[in-house]
Amino acid sequence: MMPLTPESLTPIPDPVLPSGSPFGFIEPPYWDDAPVYLVGGGSSLYGFDFSRLEGKGHIVGINASMFHAPCECGVSVDHPFIRNRIESLREFAKNKPLYLCVGNEWRKNGLPEVKGATYLWSVPKAGLSTEPEYVHKGATSGYVALGIAALKRARKIILLGYDYKTIGGRHHYHNGYPWYHNASNQSWSIWSRRYEPAAMDCLSLGIEIVNASPDSELSYWPKITLEDALNVSP
Repeated sequence: MMPLTPESLTPIPDPVLPSGSPFGFIEPPYWDDAPVYLVGGGSSLYGFDFSRLEGKGHIVGINASMFHAPCECGVSVDHPFIRNRIESLREFAKNKPLYLCVGNEWRKNGLPEVKGATYLWSVPKAGLSTEPEYVHKGATSGYVALGIAALKRARKIILLGYDYKTIGGRHHYHNGYPWYHNASNQSWSIWSRRYEPAAMDCLSLGIEIVNASPDSELSYWPKITLEDALNVSP
């Protein structure tokens, strides 16, 4: 797969960000030394004891899960989440890396600043970026977290809470999004299909992925139980 070049990117206006919040890029340390757990918000994690992830590898918290899992970094592209949990995000960024992949939409939507966060340029392209300054949108924070893991040179990735469907009448394992308007099953299906080119890129990059949500809408990777996910070998 050829790396992206500035000439190949869809033209996007220069960003206008608050002072002290520059765009950054993915840099070492890399995650090729242990499994990488991407912790989403799907209802398959309802009742899960997140402390069981301690010491299992590199743990990435996506949106609200960054406050529940013993993660080493957080990821979000979700504007309502950023706006409504701004103070919690600011506290998080004081101690751990926080990646906010919001493109040029700070100017358009007036999102508040999170000092200490790393802002990554997001590009509306399929598949995964191979350049550390860019990620591809894919519509959800879970998609961007996968892109960051690839840029961090992960070799083995375990998806947790990547349901992309309603399970047990729930959209999330938590009730922490009072502002959330429930996505329809059609929305989940559309978002899940956007992973197909990313799955092809992971294959070409030699990244092994398993999905620890047996009922997940994502069918591009082998599925295992949540219990088996806790025993994945390095």
